[in-house]
Amino acid sequence: MWLEQAKLDWERLGEADPMWAILSDPDLTGNRWDRETFFNTGLEEVGHNLRHVLGLGLEIPRDRCLDFGCGLGRLTQALCDYFDRCDGVDIAASMVEGARTFNRHGIRCHYHVNSTGDLRLFEDAQFTFVLSIITLQHIEPLYSKRYVSEFMRVLRPGGIAVFQIPTAVRKPGEGPLPTGAHQAVIRATEVPARMAAGEPVEVSVQVRNASSVEWPKADGLRVGNHWCTRRGVVVLDDGRTPLPRALPPGEETTVRVRVTPPPVAGSYQLQFDMVEEGITWFASQGSPVARVPVRVQSTETASGKLFRKLGLRPVSVTTDDALPVAEMHCVPETDVRAIVAGAGGEVVDATPYNVTGPIYESLRYVAVKR
Repeated sequence: MWLEQAKLDWERLGEADPMWAILSDPDLTGNRWDRETFFNTGLEEVGHNLRHVLGLGLEIPRDRCLDFGCGLGRLTQALCDYFDRCDGVDIAASMVEGARTFNRHGIRCHYHVNSTGDLRLFEDAQFTFVLSIITLQHIEPLYSKRYVSEFMRVLRPGGIAVFQIPTAVRKPGEGPLPTGAHQAVIRATEVPARMAAGEPVEVSVQVRNASSVEWPKADGLRVGNHWCTRRGVVVLDDGRTPLPRALPPGEETTVRVRVTPPPVAGSYQLQFDMVEEGITWFASQGSPVARVPVRVQSTETASGKLFRKLGLRPVSVTTDDALPVAEMHCVPETDVRAIVAGAGGEVVDATPYNVTGPIYESLRYVAVKR
């Protein structure tokens, strides 16, 4: 059941805002990613990981590679610069359709929809290299562990798999604020009742420290916002503004937050909250959020033109059908090492790899098929 729901969720994300769903920069919601910039991040990521493997003294056979969780082919296209043939797999047909549109390597690059909990579409020992970054973190561990085992199966002897998985979530009290300090009173002022879809607006937000602990002046303490409908969260994490100064108990300050309305017209609730980056949203600790109703109006600039610029087809989405939020899952390092060993491989390197943001402790594994 989880796999079926995950497929539905990623189909919708792939249709509505695929580049942001893959690289969720809060300033680039609403199909605001520039295509060249987006794919250049893939070149940097692939180059960095290959240099890391070579730095371990390993040789990388350049025959055929697999990009697991390829999305729009951000990494697959970059891998084609190094390997004779590249295959990308993704659970969402909408993502694979977009990847095929962006393919610039012809028959050397192949994309596949993979909706099963394994990689049965590939026979044993087909690949010399497997790469999976910011994908396994969104997969329920029952399946992500199986996919790691499958990486070993589809690798040839001597082949290498590089993959990233979060191992744990940081907890309140591990940052500058002690447990119990995440209490605030928030008021949003100067918020327009109507905004244009996809057009950023700066609004004023007043924040009072309602705890008994002084909040230090730290970049990790920020005011942020979400966009919601009656069905749930549409945009999780939009604008972010740090507090301008330390805030003793009972004192108040005002910040300007840059919010970007969703790309689809409709009635929304704009929610403001405090966040200790890498630790927790204050609402998760029982602190109230500020809510403001906003009517978002459609604009050609924010929808049709951007879709045409990116080479994507517009789809019909309503605010009654809120976009899903990607799940996050962790797998302990000991489990990963045991799975790789049980599948005939060996983890030769496991190092911190902060691609999930500061909330999660994440590792990048390099495993060799023996």
